[in-house]
Amino acid sequence: MAYETVLLERRDSVAVLSLNRPDVRNALNRPMIRDLRAALEELEADAEIKAIVLRGKGRSFCSGDDLEEDFSDIVTASDTLRVIDNLQNITRALLGIPKPVIAAIHGHAIGAGCELAMNCDIRLAAADAKFAFTEARWGYTVTNAGTKLLPELIGLGRAKEMVFAAEKIDALTAERWGLVNHVVENDELETKAFELAARIAANSTLSIALMKRALNASGHMSYEEVLTQEVRDGAIVARSPETLERVAQWASKSAP
Repeated sequence: MAYETVLLERRDSVAVLSLNRPDVRNALNRPMIRDLRAALEELEADAEIKAIVLRGKGRSFCSGDDLEEDFSDIVTASDTLRVIDNLQNITRALLGIPKPVIAAIHGHAIGAGCELAMNCDIRLAAADAKFAFTEARWGYTVTNAGTKLLPELIGLGRAKEMVFAAEKIDALTAERWGLVNHVVENDELETKAFELAARIAANSTLSIALMKRALNASGHMSYEEVLTQEVRDGAIVARSPETLERVAQWASKSAP
Protein backbone atom coordinates (compact mmCIF):
# COMPACT_ATOMS: atom_id res chain seq x y z
CA MET A 1 0.00 0.00 0.00
CA ALA A 2 1.21 3.52 -0.81
CA TYR A 3 1.26 6.19 1.89
CA GLU A 4 1.37 9.99 1.78
CA THR A 5 4.16 10.64 4.29
CA VAL A 6 6.06 7.37 4.67
CA LEU A 7 7.73 4.98 2.24
CA LEU A 8 7.56 1.23 2.73
CA GLU A 9 10.09 -1.07 1.08
CA ARG A 10 10.40 -4.82 1.52
CA ARG A 11 13.80 -6.46 1.17
CA ASP A 12 13.30 -10.20 1.62
CA SER A 13 12.36 -10.62 5.31
CA VAL A 14 13.24 -7.04 6.32
CA ALA A 15 11.02 -3.98 5.84
CA VAL A 16 12.51 -0.49 5.56
CA LEU A 17 10.03 2.15 6.70
CA SER A 18 11.11 5.70 5.87
CA LEU A 19 9.66 8.94 7.20
CA ASN A 20 9.16 10.98 4.04
CA ARG A 21 8.74 14.69 4.70
CA PRO A 22 12.36 15.66 3.94
CA ASP A 23 11.55 19.32 3.24
CA VAL A 24 10.68 19.79 6.95
CA ARG A 25 13.25 17.28 8.29
CA ASN A 26 10.46 14.72 8.72
CA ALA A 27 8.56 16.78 11.27
CA LEU A 28 5.70 14.75 12.68
CA ASN A 29 2.19 15.83 11.71
CA ARG A 30 -1.20 14.14 11.85
CA PRO A 31 -1.00 12.56 8.36
CA MET A 32 2.38 11.04 9.27
CA ILE A 33 0.97 9.69 12.55
CA ARG A 34 -1.86 8.11 10.59
CA ASP A 35 0.48 6.67 7.94
CA LEU A 36 2.94 5.28 10.49
CA ARG A 37 0.21 3.45 12.36
CA ALA A 38 -1.25 2.03 9.14
CA ALA A 39 2.17 0.92 7.85
CA LEU A 40 2.99 -0.79 11.15
CA GLU A 41 -0.36 -2.58 11.10
CA GLU A 42 0.38 -3.72 7.54
CA LEU A 43 3.82 -5.02 8.53
CA GLU A 44 2.50 -6.77 11.62
CA ALA A 45 0.07 -8.70 9.42
CA ASP A 46 2.77 -9.62 6.87
CA ALA A 47 4.14 -13.03 7.85
CA GLU A 48 7.07 -12.65 5.45
CA ILE A 49 8.48 -9.65 7.33
CA LYS A 50 10.60 -10.59 10.37
CA ALA A 51 12.25 -7.24 11.25
CA ILE A 52 11.80 -3.54 10.49
CA VAL A 53 14.23 -0.66 9.98
CA LEU A 54 12.80 2.81 10.69
CA ARG A 55 14.68 5.70 9.10
CA GLY A 56 14.20 9.24 7.81
CA LYS A 57 14.58 10.52 4.26
CA GLY A 58 16.67 13.60 3.60
CA ARG A 59 18.80 15.41 6.17
CA SER A 60 17.32 14.08 9.42
CA PHE A 61 15.60 11.20 11.15
CA CYS A 62 12.83 13.35 12.64
CA SER A 63 12.95 16.96 13.87
CA GLY A 64 9.98 16.55 16.21
CA ASP A 65 6.40 17.74 16.09
CA ASP A 66 5.51 20.03 13.20
CA LEU A 67 5.00 23.34 15.01
CA GLU A 68 3.60 24.90 11.80
CA GLU A 69 0.79 22.39 11.43
CA ASP A 70 -2.68 23.92 11.23
CA PHE A 71 -4.52 23.19 14.47
CA SER A 72 -7.39 25.59 13.86
CA ASP A 73 -9.81 22.69 14.18
CA ILE A 74 -8.60 22.03 17.74
CA VAL A 75 -11.02 24.11 19.78
CA THR A 76 -11.90 22.33 23.02
CA ALA A 77 -9.89 20.56 25.73
CA SER A 78 -11.36 17.30 24.46
CA ASP A 79 -9.96 18.04 21.00
CA THR A 80 -6.49 18.54 22.51
CA LEU A 81 -6.70 15.33 24.51
CA ARG A 82 -7.75 13.43 21.39
CA VAL A 83 -4.83 14.77 19.31
CA ILE A 84 -2.24 13.98 21.99
CA ASP A 85 -3.62 10.51 22.63
CA ASN A 86 -3.57 9.84 18.89
CA LEU A 87 0.15 10.69 18.95
CA GLN A 88 0.58 8.17 21.78
CA ASN A 89 -0.83 5.48 19.50
CA ILE A 90 2.49 5.44 17.61
CA THR A 91 4.18 4.31 20.82
CA ARG A 92 1.50 1.70 21.40
CA ALA A 93 2.07 0.41 17.87
CA LEU A 94 5.89 0.30 18.08
CA LEU A 95 6.00 -1.27 21.53
CA GLY A 96 3.21 -3.69 20.70
CA ILE A 97 4.33 -4.95 17.31
CA PRO A 98 5.91 -8.38 17.91
CA LYS A 99 8.60 -7.78 15.31
CA PRO A 100 11.85 -6.02 16.29
CA VAL A 101 12.21 -2.44 15.07
CA ILE A 102 15.64 -0.88 14.53
CA ALA A 103 15.94 2.92 14.35
CA ALA A 104 18.58 4.20 11.91
CA ILE A 105 19.12 7.77 13.09
CA HIS A 106 20.95 10.55 11.26
CA GLY A 107 20.80 14.31 11.50
CA HIS A 108 18.31 15.45 14.10
CA ALA A 109 16.20 13.34 16.44
CA ILE A 110 14.49 16.08 18.40
CA GLY A 111 11.50 15.94 20.77
CA ALA A 112 8.96 13.56 19.29
CA GLY A 113 11.69 12.38 16.91
CA CYS A 114 13.86 11.23 19.81
CA GLU A 115 10.79 9.69 21.43
CA LEU A 116 10.06 7.82 18.20
CA ALA A 117 13.62 6.45 18.21
CA MET A 118 13.27 5.35 21.85
CA ASN A 119 10.05 3.51 20.97
CA CYS A 120 12.16 1.27 18.71
CA ASP A 121 13.88 -1.80 20.12
CA ILE A 122 17.42 -0.98 18.98
CA ARG A 123 18.97 2.32 17.91
CA LEU A 124 21.88 2.89 15.52
CA ALA A 125 23.10 6.47 15.11
CA ALA A 126 25.17 8.08 12.41
CA ALA A 127 28.15 10.09 13.58
CA ASP A 128 26.33 13.35 12.74
CA ALA A 129 23.21 12.55 14.80
CA LYS A 130 21.99 15.02 17.41
CA PHE A 131 19.44 14.30 20.13
CA ALA A 132 17.37 16.67 22.25
CA PHE A 133 14.10 17.22 24.06
CA THR A 134 13.14 20.83 23.37
CA GLU A 135 9.58 20.68 24.72
CA ALA A 136 10.40 22.92 27.69
CA ARG A 137 11.68 25.61 25.31
CA TRP A 138 8.28 25.88 23.65
CA GLY A 139 6.10 25.22 26.70
CA TYR A 140 5.15 21.62 25.85
CA THR A 141 5.78 18.33 27.65
CA VAL A 142 7.39 15.02 26.68
CA THR A 143 5.05 12.37 25.20
CA ASN A 144 5.28 8.92 23.59
CA ALA A 145 6.36 7.28 26.87
CA GLY A 146 9.50 9.42 26.87
CA THR A 147 9.17 10.13 30.59
CA LYS A 148 9.53 6.38 31.21
CA LEU A 149 11.85 5.26 28.42
CA LEU A 150 14.43 8.06 28.74
CA PRO A 151 15.30 7.47 32.43
CA GLU A 152 15.27 3.71 31.82
CA LEU A 153 17.85 4.15 29.08
CA ILE A 154 20.14 6.86 30.47
CA GLY A 155 19.25 7.22 34.16
CA LEU A 156 17.01 9.68 35.94
CA GLY A 157 19.58 12.43 36.50
CA ARG A 158 20.68 12.58 32.87
CA ALA A 159 17.06 12.35 31.71
CA LYS A 160 16.15 15.39 33.82
CA GLU A 161 19.15 17.28 32.48
CA MET A 162 18.16 16.58 28.87
CA VAL A 163 14.50 17.44 29.40
CA PHE A 164 14.95 20.51 31.62
CA ALA A 165 17.88 22.12 29.76
CA ALA A 166 16.48 21.35 26.27
CA GLU A 167 20.03 21.14 24.90
CA LYS A 168 21.37 18.82 22.19
CA ILE A 169 23.76 15.95 22.80
CA ASP A 170 25.87 14.39 20.05
CA ALA A 171 25.92 10.79 18.89
CA LEU A 172 28.95 9.73 20.94
CA THR A 173 27.42 11.16 24.11
CA ALA A 174 24.17 9.37 23.30
CA GLU A 175 26.10 6.11 22.92
CA ARG A 176 28.04 6.64 26.14
CA TRP A 177 24.83 7.40 28.05
CA GLY A 178 23.00 4.39 26.59
CA LEU A 179 20.49 6.29 24.46
CA VAL A 180 21.76 4.50 21.33
CA ASN A 181 23.32 1.06 20.92
CA HIS A 182 26.00 1.94 18.36
CA VAL A 183 27.42 4.90 16.44
CA VAL A 184 28.50 4.27 12.85
CA GLU A 185 29.84 6.38 10.00
CA ASN A 186 27.16 8.32 8.12
CA ASP A 187 27.58 6.42 4.87
CA GLU A 188 27.35 3.07 6.69
CA LEU A 189 24.17 3.74 8.66
CA GLU A 190 21.58 2.17 6.38
CA THR A 191 23.81 -0.81 5.54
CA LYS A 192 24.63 -1.54 9.18
CA ALA A 193 20.98 -1.21 10.23
CA PHE A 194 19.84 -3.53 7.46
CA GLU A 195 22.57 -6.08 8.23
CA LEU A 196 21.55 -6.15 11.90
CA ALA A 197 17.88 -6.49 10.95
CA ALA A 198 18.72 -9.37 8.60
CA ARG A 199 20.69 -11.18 11.31
CA ILE A 200 17.77 -10.81 13.69
CA ALA A 201 15.29 -11.90 11.03
CA ALA A 202 17.19 -15.19 10.66
CA ASN A 203 16.25 -16.15 14.22
CA SER A 204 13.00 -17.54 15.60
CA THR A 205 10.04 -15.23 14.98
CA LEU A 206 8.05 -16.65 17.89
CA SER A 207 10.96 -16.53 20.32
CA ILE A 208 11.71 -12.89 19.49
CA ALA A 209 8.03 -11.88 19.74
CA LEU A 210 7.69 -13.43 23.19
CA MET A 211 11.00 -12.04 24.44
CA LYS A 212 10.19 -8.53 23.16
CA ARG A 213 6.92 -8.64 25.07
CA ALA A 214 8.64 -9.96 28.20
CA LEU A 215 11.48 -7.42 28.09
CA ASN A 216 9.08 -4.52 27.59
CA ALA A 217 6.96 -5.65 30.53
CA SER A 218 9.75 -6.61 32.93
CA GLY A 219 10.30 -3.12 34.28
CA HIS A 220 7.01 -3.11 36.16
CA MET A 221 6.94 -6.78 37.16
CA SER A 222 8.21 -8.48 40.30
CA TYR A 223 10.85 -11.20 40.07
CA GLU A 224 8.20 -13.83 40.75
CA GLU A 225 5.99 -12.43 37.96
CA VAL A 226 8.98 -12.48 35.61
CA LEU A 227 9.79 -16.10 36.51
CA THR A 228 6.18 -17.11 35.92
CA GLN A 229 6.11 -15.32 32.58
CA GLU A 230 9.32 -17.05 31.50
CA VAL A 231 7.78 -20.44 32.33
CA ARG A 232 4.73 -19.61 30.19
CA ASP A 233 6.84 -18.40 27.27
CA GLY A 234 9.17 -21.39 27.51
CA ALA A 235 6.21 -23.74 27.38
CA ILE A 236 4.79 -21.94 24.34
CA VAL A 237 7.97 -22.21 22.30
CA ALA A 238 9.03 -25.67 23.47
CA ARG A 239 6.60 -27.56 21.23
CA SER A 240 6.13 -24.97 18.50
CA PRO A 241 6.67 -26.22 14.92
CA GLU A 242 9.39 -23.63 14.34
CA THR A 243 11.36 -24.68 17.42
CA LEU A 244 11.03 -28.38 16.63
CA GLU A 245 12.25 -27.76 13.08
CA ARG A 246 15.22 -25.68 14.24
CA VAL A 247 16.25 -28.25 16.84
CA ALA A 248 15.94 -31.04 14.26
CA GLN A 249 18.15 -29.08 11.86
CA TRP A 250 20.72 -28.55 14.60
CA ALA A 251 20.62 -32.23 15.50
CA SER A 252 21.28 -33.15 11.89
CA LYS A 253 24.19 -30.63 11.80
CA SER A 254 22.27 -28.37 9.41
CA ALA A 255 22.21 -24.90 10.99
CA PRO A 256 18.93 -23.00 10.65
